[in-house]
Amino acid sequence: MTNLPIDIIRSVLGVINVVDPFIGMKPSSLSFASMAFQFLVFVVDVVIFAYLLQFFRKAKNDSLYYFHILLWLMSCIYAFALLISGWFQQIEEMNVRMMAAANICLFFSFLILYFKNVNSDKYLWRISCFFFVFLVAYNLKDADDYLKNKSKIEPQMVKFKDKKYLYNNEKHVETITSYQILGIDKVFYYKHTNKQKGTIKENIVGTLNPKIKWLMNDSVQDKSKVLYTSQIKFD
Repeated sequence: MTNLPIDIIRSVLGVINVVDPFIGMKPSSLSFASMAFQFLVFVVDVVIFAYLLQFFRKAKNDSLYYFHILLWLMSCIYAFALLISGWFQQIEEMNVRMMAAANICLFFSFLILYFKNVNSDKYLWRISCFFFVFLVAYNLKDADDYLKNKSKIEPQMVKFKDKKYLYNNEKHVETITSYQILGIDKVFYYKHTNKQKGTIKENIVGTLNPKIKWLMNDSVQDKSKVLYTSQIKFD
């Protein structure tokens, strides 16, 4: 497996992110900026975990103590089982989509304890509203392009219905966006993760077929079971 130490670090950070109900992490690249952002999210996760821990300690005095234990066990077992499974299957790094089930268990336990021990929910409500609006706006920013691309890919999925794995073999095909600063003769270039051809195809195929497994490396022996992004056409 390529970039083995980095892959492990990214997956571990993805598992730790399970404690964060607000900022979901999906590793995008091995660039310094991407890794720096992931560690920044990790710091936020640690702060949130310390806050959650204050309430989890109060569970001992709660009538639903064993129910909370059940939720925590379910979350931990799921998260680490998925991490180990991902290691052997070489599927995508642990991220918000894959960790959603574990996150729901933890946060459900937290909400029960929170409303039993805190009189006001205004701060939690404000934070939730902020991230709801932010994440909706973020995900809708390219809605038009997404729908156009989806309409092109969806009819092709019929012939790929037997594929079990998805691999982006177009990582070498880069789309670079240029920005010109007004007032000065200066242009800078940036590679947007969500603008890359292979990544766009991965995301759309993932929504059309949620059961398909994303591969980090082209490691499956039976290639007939793998859907390569280059097989999907935009034109």
